[in-house]
Amino acid sequence: MHLAKPVNIVLILADNLGWGELGCYGGGALRGAPTPRIDALAEQGLRFLNFNVESDCVPTRSALMTGRHPIRTGALQSVPAGLPQGIHPSEVTLAQALSNAGYATAIYGKWHLGDRAGRFPHDRGFDHWYGISRTTNESMFTESLGFDPAVVDIPYVEAGDRGEAVRKVAPYDLEMRRRIDGDFTRMACEFVVKNGSAGKPFFLFLPLTQLHYPTLPHRDFAGCTGQGDFADSMVEMDHRVGEVIDTVAKAGLEEETLFIFASDNGPEFRRPWRGTAGPWTGTYHTAMEGALRVPLIVRWPGRVKPGVTNEMVHVTDLFTTLLANAGAKVPDDRPIDGLDITPFLTGKRRSPRAKASSTTSRTSCARSSGATGRCTCCGRPNPTPAWFTSRCRTSSTWCRTRRKRRT
Repeated sequence: MHLAKPVNIVLILADNLGWGELGCYGGGALRGAPTPRIDALAEQGLRFLNFNVESDCVPTRSALMTGRHPIRTGALQSVPAGLPQGIHPSEVTLAQALSNAGYATAIYGKWHLGDRAGRFPHDRGFDHWYGISRTTNESMFTESLGFDPAVVDIPYVEAGDRGEAVRKVAPYDLEMRRRIDGDFTRMACEFVVKNGSAGKPFFLFLPLTQLHYPTLPHRDFAGCTGQGDFADSMVEMDHRVGEVIDTVAKAGLEEETLFIFASDNGPEFRRPWRGTAGPWTGTYHTAMEGALRVPLIVRWPGRVKPGVTNEMVHVTDLFTTLLANAGAKVPDDRPIDGLDITPFLTGKRRSPRAKASSTTSRTSCARSSGATGRCTCCGRPNPTPAWFTSRCRTSSTWCRTRRKRRT
């Protein structure tokens, strides 16, 4: 798509937000945590019922940033601190491609795609970065029984600007864990205002830490629902998204901003932070529907017609679609798995995505869509659109069409 003016991109990624948590997906007040701001965003945009990701944080973020399946990038799953992790420096990230097209780029939040020089966000195409290079449960380290900083490094909130060394800002402990999404959102809003005022196209990536465990709300939201920390954190997350929505509106940028809200994978399974995938079975770190099918809302006034769709889309498709609409170059020296879904988003045709695959450390699954209406396991017609089938490399195959184990 060729636009007279480059589109601004706001991409908010929730952490471990299950399909059934938000009000617009059947949760919200029923879960003890109303989500009016995200629900309103869904009314204004296109709400996806069949958006597919990877089974946990790292592979989804890798797929989003590269447009390639994790089996290609090697970022198959989250690994503990101290072990090699993230995407290889040879990968071309979404931020790099957009930066090359003249975009201002920033990430405020959880990166989880590299924690060493050369692999930090500001080394991978982002002009500015403030956040955590790995994950949120590290905020529990310093208060764990027997923690020894001589054995395990204290986790830090870090920051960096393009071309400069990374800076350690503050220890990432449980109190900082409560405050950090508020800090991310404040900086994100400042970035929108600054670049909007300058008339410079921007890519804002805001990967929030909620609802990853430990799911602890900001002190301002503690007790607001009367339903515990998890519900309070949901309300906080909804508020943070609303703050960004309001900032874009006050800056007069709604019409020229592609606004995306999504989750990186299905819900947490650990108590007391267990979430819900609604009607789907499973949690993150599995190859089940509840891990791989998550919320996605896309708002682009005048171009994306508001509504609800059950058409299949994969997280890699966001990479290719965003670059296409930004007038940026899609890498042509390597396989790109993401498809440009712009004609679908603008109502010209159905989604080009007929199937999606997801790879964990043990399992590879293939999922069929209503576009073909065929089960990828047995080839028979699906009883309803987008039923899930999986092919496990280490076990027998389940086929929901036949409803029995195939040998």
